[in-house]
Amino acid sequence: MQEHHKQAIWAIVLAMVGGLLGYLMRTQKSGHKVRLSHAALQTVSSGFVGYLVCHLGRALSLDTNWMAPVIGVAGWIGALGAMKLLETIVGRKLGIAAPAKE
Repeated sequence: MQEHHKQAIWAIVLAMVGGLLGYLMRTQKSGHKVRLSHAALQTVSSGFVGYLVCHLGRALSLDTNWMAPVIGVAGWIGALGAMKLLETIVGRKLGIAAPAKE
């Protein structure tokens, strides 16, 4: 297996763990009941974000010591929050204005 494939798998798993832990901690703090469907959705969507952040980090030549915390935090904050940040970064790179706030 090539190194970049290993790195992508590692990023997905790390982000998924971060996403699940973030969901569980936020749910517990709010006093709500943990729902398996929400936990699964948060976990999988955080894995997707981790994959994207992994490639972004490689494109920016981030050191592996930086990629781990960035990917973990992206997973922890959840897909919705992380995707807003990624939309801004990618939009700027492509010269596309951010969508108007509703």
